[in-house]
Amino acid sequence: MTIKSLRGKKPRFISELFGLTEEVDSENIIVETKQCFCAKVSTSIETWRRQQHSMDLKNFEDFRSVMEDNGI
Repeated sequence: MTIKSLRGKKPRFISELFGLTEEVDSENIIVETKQCFCAKVSTSIETWRRQQHSMDLKNFEDFRSVMEDNGI
């Protein structure tokens, strides 16, 4: 299930989906999920930046391709 498919769902559905016992706001779940993903991507980019001096052009192209494929 994608983040987009969660948008507009009733809070009870979101609670059941994530195994939560209390009612939650679906927009908060979406925002938190996006923030978590962005944090992971940021960490990956920082790691790559630290390593880029040892990467050859092919590795850079592979990295860029993966980022573009993921819409980043």
